[in-house]
Amino acid sequence: MGAFQCSTKQELETLQITIGGAVDEDVRFPQLTLSAVKKIVFDFKELNLINSCGIREWVVWLRNIPASIEVLYRNCPRILIEQINMIEGLMPANGYIESFYLPYYCEECDKQTMLLCERGKDYTRSGMETKEFVPCSKCQGNSEIDVIESKYLKFIKQYG
Repeated sequence: MGAFQCSTKQELETLQITIGGAVDEDVRFPQLTLSAVKKIVFDFKELNLINSCGIREWVVWLRNIPASIEVLYRNCPRILIEQINMIEGLMPANGYIESFYLPYYCEECDKQTMLLCERGKDYTRSGMETKEFVPCSKCQGNSEIDVIESKYLKFIKQYG
């Protein structure tokens, strides 16, 4: 799965935090200096595992972020979206999801295609119109949506 990785980069009043690897019982989140920060952007593109111990540590770490700081989640993989839908506090109340991956599956070649969906372009808080089929990233055949939309997209009403 890969060890936990975290990198930070600050540009003016925005702190970019890239999270990758495994968020599990071994995770150690860095201390954050937030005095000049007005917005935090978490990028989860490289996240490949999050378990209950990691979630507990994440929720505790998020409590250190003042409510005055805007929080965005970017490139949220399926594993994170499923947890956000189930667990209160995984997403701060003052945050929103800027982009997430919607899984599609091709029966023809047994390949999953992940469609990046962006806030304002593909969805808003009022909802999302999903595509029934998207081209398979391997064979270009039809890939069908691979989640129960009403459950997977539940987060949009609160964090979209």
